[in-house]
Amino acid sequence: MHTYLLFIEFIILGISLAAPIGPVKLEMIRQGTTSGFKRAFLTGAGAMTVDLFYMTLIFWGISSFMDVSLLMNFITIAGSALLFYTGLTSVFSTMDEWNQHTFPASKKFTISPYLTGMSLAAANPFILVFWLSVYTSALQKLPDAWENHIQYLFSLTIFFGIFLWNLNLSLALHFFRKFIHVHMLKFISILSGCLLIIYSIVFISSLWRD
Repeated sequence: MHTYLLFIEFIILGISLAAPIGPVKLEMIRQGTTSGFKRAFLTGAGAMTVDLFYMTLIFWGISSFMDVSLLMNFITIAGSALLFYTGLTSVFSTMDEWNQHTFPASKKFTISPYLTGMSLAAANPFILVFWLSVYTSALQKLPDAWENHIQYLFSLTIFFGIFLWNLNLSLALHFFRKFIHVHMLKFISILSGCLLIIYSIVFISSLWRD
């Protein structure tokens, strides 16, 4: 019974990581409302690749050989620049299309949504903080009698929770976008870009708070 409860707890933990509106979710919303399920899900899949990388890195203790503070500073600086550029591009391109009374079709997106999702996730230093703290704490709940590979495979239920949330969000964006007026889609795109710019400022300012 304890194992089943732990299984559910880990799935909920994964959902709690995926649910907050951050840079990746903003991009999923933008992609989903303009292009549908496939591009929204691929954006989330790119971010999940980074999650899986962090999980594996931390579980097998490779992170102990790295200078975490130096890595965090690098991610913060590079991530802030990426988020600022992505947000600014989204705002100005959408405003330009708004003035021309057009809206981007799927074929106008030249960057792979998978790579975009991966880049935005890797650019977010808070995701690394989550895996270093919450994931490490969650691993303490696993039975010591389990072998390492069993513990690792079981901990992937957290990843499964992330997958479930991204799948459901992508489906919701795909079906409900049909009921959203084109001007609302443009507003969502501009708002997402502005929020990405705000995130970039928050990230870079964290260097001076530490």
